[in-house]
Amino acid sequence: MITRRQDACIEISSTMAVADLARTVVDTAERSFGRWGIEYLGPDGTRLWFGVHRLGLGRKRETVMRFIVTVDADFDGAQARSQIEQFVCNPASGTFVPIGPRQLRGYPTYLAYLRAIRTAVLDADPGAHVTMVPEVRT
Repeated sequence: MITRRQDACIEISSTMAVADLARTVVDTAERSFGRWGIEYLGPDGTRLWFGVHRLGLGRKRETVMRFIVTVDADFDGAQARSQIEQFVCNPASGTFVPIGPRQLRGYPTYLAYLRAIRTAVLDADPGAHVTMVPEVRT
């Protein structure tokens, strides 16, 4: 079952060099987003792997979402696109509360990261074209 949240992504087209755009994507992940963090897991060709996890859990840290950001050359610079690859769902609540849709754990952190990437890229390249799905207002 695919949820609409699973399709959340960012698409970037920029005149920045590929290495500069990749560095911006990685540097943005090194911030914390509330009680959650995003960890850069490493490269795989043009794909950069990241994991979303709760902060403060020490060695028993549980990664609840993994996503990639693919960064490669475009005809006039670089392009990037994110994609959620693995995730954990919170169970739908039930007992006394009406059952609601399942939530992707770490999803708000992922969206905060996408907003932070958008801000960082537009600061570095005001002419960049950045699209978020779903469109998130800042």
